[in-house]
Amino acid sequence: MFRIELDLSTGKEVKVYLSQQEIEALQNIIQPTVIREIDARRLRLALHQLNLLDTVETAIATLGRDAQIEWEYATIIKENYPLVISLSTELGLNVSEIFDIAIAK
Repeated sequence: MFRIELDLSTGKEVKVYLSQQEIEALQNIIQPTVIREIDARRLRLALHQLNLLDTVETAIATLGRDAQIEWEYATIIKENYPLVISLSTELGLNVSEIFDIAIAK
């Protein structure tokens, strides 16, 4: 990869090749973070397939009424939801892996 710079002393365009560090920095800027979302049915099926559904539901029952309402009535679940992050941390779950399985269903 390269960028074009203007040499002010000559008025000519100069091709300057980017360092690996500059390329990586650009890639981080260019590639936005994608937050995946799935419907609740698919998530529950994936958790069931992994034999985790009962464990997750037991944990949700201990998190209070707000978490229970969100779990019961949400139709779309996103990877970055506080409830998802909280459960993944508390239960040591790999959210990305679960979403991969759920999306494949």
